[in-house]
This record gives sequence, C-alpha cells and structure tokens, in this order.
Amino acid sequence: MFGAFCPYLFLSSMWRKGEIRKTRQLTPQSAELALVLKGGMPDADPGQFVVIETEIQGVSVRASFSLLSIVQDEWRLAVKQARVGGVSEWLCDLQAPADVRVAGPFGDFALLPGFDHHAFIAGGSGITPIYCMVNALIQAGEVPTLYFCNSAPEEAMYLSEVREWARHGRIKLVEVFGQGLVSRMERDDFRNSAVYVCGPQAMTAAALAQLEQWGVSEGAIATETYKRDLSNGEASNVRWKGRFRREKEVAVAADESLLQALRRSGTTIDAACLVGACRTCEVVVASGRVVCNGRVFEAGEVVPACAARPLPDNPVVLRPSKGLSRAQWLIAAVLIGLVFMGMWNVPPGLGFSSMGSMNTGHSSLSCESCHRPAEGTLRQQLGYNAKTALGVHDHDWAAVGYAKVDNQTCQSCHERPNDRHPVSRFKELRFAAQREALGVHQCVNCHGEHAGKRVAKVEMDFCQHCHASMEVKDDPLDVPHSDLVSNENWASCLTCHDFHGNHMHSVPSRMADRLRESEILGYFDGETDPYGQEKRYRATNEKP
Repeated sequence: MFGAFCPYLFLSSMWRKGEIRKTRQLTPQSAELALVLKGGMPDADPGQFVVIETEIQGVSVRASFSLLSIVQDEWRLAVKQARVGGVSEWLCDLQAPADVRVAGPFGDFALLPGFDHHAFIAGGSGITPIYCMVNALIQAGEVPTLYFCNSAPEEAMYLSEVREWARHGRIKLVEVFGQGLVSRMERDDFRNSAVYVCGPQAMTAAALAQLEQWGVSEGAIATETYKRDLSNGEASNVRWKGRFRREKEVAVAADESLLQALRRSGTTIDAACLVGACRTCEVVVASGRVVCNGRVFEAGEVVPACAARPLPDNPVVLRPSKGLSRAQWLIAAVLIGLVFMGMWNVPPGLGFSSMGSMNTGHSSLSCESCHRPAEGTLRQQLGYNAKTALGVHDHDWAAVGYAKVDNQTCQSCHERPNDRHPVSRFKELRFAAQREALGVHQCVNCHGEHAGKRVAKVEMDFCQHCHASMEVKDDPLDVPHSDLVSNENWASCLTCHDFHGNHMHSVPSRMADRLRESEILGYFDGETDPYGQEKRYRATNEKP
C-alpha cells in the first residue's frame, strides 16, 4: 500500500471537494451556477478561473470555467455548452446539486495596474471573466468601456445586466451582433488604456491585429484563452531529469504534449486545466527548445508541459520546476516511519501467525520450514525500500523480515528428478501465454498455501493451455485423444495421468478403467490419493 501511495507524495493538494448547483438558465445554451467549496472559499481575483472535474458515464472529465462573481461564501460561474457530452453540457443540464472536484483559482488574466482607463472586448461566453472584472472597476468608481460581441441578442449572456450598467452611466457599452467588430472599434477607447480581450479565436485575432495597427503596446493587452495548439508536431525524444537523480529517455509522439508523454512513461506530474493556462504542470527546460501555444521557450525557462512540444533542432532536457514541499517531506518521513514500526513488530525469531490451515501433508511443518529469513539486516531492508519508495533507484522492493516463498523453497523438500512438468520448463519463451494465464512457473500458483488443500488454485481442465493442438501417434486409448480434444473433454486428462509423474501408477488404455473426476477433485481438496500410495520420491518432512 505504501508503494502504491508514494507517487502521490509528489502531487499538490490543489484539488478540493465542492458542490455545484444550477441557479438559472441564461440562454437556451447557457446557465448560471453557484459553486461552494468544502472547508471554505480561498482567495480569488477577478478574471481567474477554476477547473471542475466530475464523472460522466463512468469517465473522469474536467474543464475550465471563469469566475463570474466572487463573494465570501460562494462563487458564481456562467457556462455555455461547448460540445455534446462534455462538462459544459453536463452543467447546463444539471437538475440537482452535484459533488465535484475543484482546482484553483488560477490565471494571470487580471486587471493591469497603472492605467487610468480600462477597455474590454468580450465575445460570447468570454463575458464571464470580463463581467467580474468590470464589476470590480464599477465598485471602485471607474467607468470602463465594454465591446460586447454576440451572434444575436437572444444568445448574449448578461445582456440585460450590462445594458443596465450602461443606462446608469457606469460603463460605455458598444454592442456588436454578427461580424463587424473591427469596424465598430473606436481608437480613442483604447488610447492610453489597458485592454482585455476574451472570446472566440477569430474575434480575438481580429481585435489584436487592429490594436497592433493602432500601436497599442503588448504590455497594455491581456488575453484569455483555454485552447492549446499541438499542430505541426514531429515525433521526437526528450530526456527527463527527475527528482533524486532519476533520468530517463521519453518518446514524444507527433500528436502528444510533453505532459502526455511524461505521464505515459510513468512520471508523476500534477495538472489541472490541460491547456497551459493554470501552469500547475510547469517543467524547466534545462537545455534545448520547446514550443507552447506558438511561443518558443529556451533553456532556463519554465513551460506548462500540457501545451508544450519539443522542437527537434536541439536535444531537449527537462526537469521538475519545484522540489518537494515541507509538507510532502513530512508525509514521506511519517510513512517510512510507519513501515519501520510495522516491520519492527515481527522481527526474525518471533514466528508467524498462520493465514489459514496448512495444506495437505504440511501439518507437521513449522513456519520456519518455508519462511526463511530475508537477506540483509532489518535496517538494510528498510533502508533499501525507503530508497525505492522515494525513487532513488528503479529496483523492486526488497523482502523485509522473511523472504518470499518461491520455487527453491518448495523444491528443497519436493525436488524430483524426471518430473514430467518441472516448473523450470515453463520459464521457456514458448510458455509465455501459459505463465500469463496460470502462473505455472511458480509452485504456489497451483498448490497455494494455507488453504487446507493439496491443489488450491487451478481447475481440472488446465491441460488445455498447452495440449490443445497435440497429436498422439499410435494412440493406445480406446477413445482417441483427438476425440477428447475436439470435444474439449479436458477434465479427463488427470483421470488417467498423474501431472508430475511421481506415482507408481499405470496409465489405463480404456476409458472405462480411468479414475473418476470426483476422486481427482477430492484429491485436490486433500482427500485420499487415488493414484496410490507408492511413489518414486518422498518429500522430506523438514529441511534444517
């Protein structure tokens, strides 16, 4: 359990539980919702957004939504349906309060300091963050300008509210329906102003082109988008330098982001929005160059991995942008301490508490007959596993206290020359499918232990996994083996044949002389041996 939990030591605690409910329908395709986070609402600024995660038809999905209003006990969101089956459609159709996971608030789309006037261009649902920002300016006594673009009046979210602001002289409002934004833009509205643009990509591109033509500096313009661009990518490799000096080569497919490739390779990186806006998945470009949403990032810069791709001109090396926090180090130390204390309760020499009845023939054995001390001292074992947990090396976990019961342990008592089905045979490449299906290369995968039986983990028909295509020349049986195979009568195999061949048992030539299947099943369960008591090799009662 500790091993499975360790990757989460490197994740932040940004996800919180919340409840969301629909408050009203805004347009046929949009709705307003109220969001309450359990444990209280964190600080948020106008223009920021949150990431909401939920399950739709058993699949975990997430999407980003800007804050419409920020009050002490709840946030309001305005959501427009973006696609069928997505989070936005689920929210717009919400009939009752629902539990969600929430990350944020995030975002740098915020009011720019040092400006006496602010001009906004909002398109469609882009009014959501801008509504919150404009309202904050109104509360501060300022009169901003708002260009509000929509396909039609009935599709406009909060049109009546912004018209009410304009009617009372709180804002200058320019309504644009359909196309034609640029022709309606007045240069004086943007002179010496901070400019904010949020809306469809085509509208944003047209507005920015006009602002550039008028000479508005980039430092006076803020834009918001929730899209990423992974187009025109090429398959390549990057080198990842993880924590604790762990390095590996990671292949990045032509249509993959760095985040997708790193996660596919087993690297744990936290992420929320998945479009490069929240910046929770940032990594450092140690060398080489990467591109993120059209911008090139050089060595030494920090880039959101979810929207970035490597440029193939130079080898790219990446590393985490942050180390472990004090809280994460504390969690790691506590967990390692718990493992240490747990193992200290069963040091070598104190024996075992049996997990169940001993298997047939093992009742006279002591625990230590099978459970042997593991290699190394307890300190060495725990120290090794602590390094495994923290990712210092890539090796498997070491046994603590006692070694795992393996084939060597079983064969120290049950070694038989000329075994018809020795476990060593099943380690050959040709038996890969059988190893996957039955685990026949390990004694305990058939016989089990502490189950009170002789054979605990397989059924009588297991011979089919190897012998489905067999052909018997000069078949001595009165019912041909080919008929038994074609009829899938696999349970009959053990009624004639002893699997390991250790019994002094004659194989019958007539089906009428074979053992009954019920006798074999009873033998599996620990009853009388139907093959007879005479054996070629006897197991030792106990090995020193």
